[in-house]
Amino acid sequence: MIELLVVIAIIAILIGLLLPAVQKVREAAARMSSQNNLKQMSLALHNVASNTSDGRLPPAYGFFPKGTDAASNDWQQSGAEGPIYFHLLPFIEQGNMYNSAATGTSGHLGAQLQWAGKARTVKTYIAPSDPTNDTTKDLSSYRTNLLAFATPPANAGTSWDGPRLPATFSDGTSSTVAFAEGFAVPNGTTNYWWYSMDNAACPNGGRCNGPSYLATTTSPVFTTQPPQTALWDRPNAYNASGVQVAMLDGSVRSVTTSITPATWYTANHPSDGGVLGSDW
Repeated sequence: MIELLVVIAIIAILIGLLLPAVQKVREAAARMSSQNNLKQMSLALHNVASNTSDGRLPPAYGFFPKGTDAASNDWQQSGAEGPIYFHLLPFIEQGNMYNSAATGTSGHLGAQLQWAGKARTVKTYIAPSDPTNDTTKDLSSYRTNLLAFATPPANAGTSWDGPRLPATFSDGTSSTVAFAEGFAVPNGTTNYWWYSMDNAACPNGGRCNGPSYLATTTSPVFTTQPPQTALWDRPNAYNASGVQVAMLDGSVRSVTTSITPATWYTANHPSDGGVLGSDW
């Protein structure tokens, strides 16, 4: 009996030693999965650009591809209307979902997936480390950088022609953030990838352009709080190690809490001519 108790005690000790290691492996796997999602989204932008004659990219929210009418702007173009996540579908192996939306030259086609009762769950938009998202939901665990993909505040109407690769990104694709991690449901606000989130606090006429953020020059640049208290208008770190971001060149890097607001803003602005600080 004593020998049996000793064996049981040894097994219990081994299990206690193994559990933290198993948890670390799981966290690393989830982190790598999110990294792969970010990479796919960023590389999809290059595939989009290669399929247009002038390297045009979809806006954070609007019609794409752009019409030929000179009077068109990002709210009055031919093509499909929706957030950038909708326009990326054909380039992340979700062409059938994209085609299942109603066709035409107007209308929130991303929302029409909902209206028509079509499937909207996209694995690439789900981060395993995001406790507010899973494969049963049509939410996004990622955010779009509005400095790169939304109408500049001073260029409303026809003066903004949409982002282009590489013209819009004069600071370099390796120095510009395209997407960042963020809770699908931060602080009670649901981030549907297929529709805009209207809120008076959002830029661009109160539209948040789907899951997105406008890089800030004040701290914190991203939140490390749990979903219940995380800020909805900024990226959210899934753990204390920092938040992962996809650069426009397809690379993915981790940004820690030590980054300064100035460096963060420079990394998000595609053409301010700023030099990234040593904390990048």
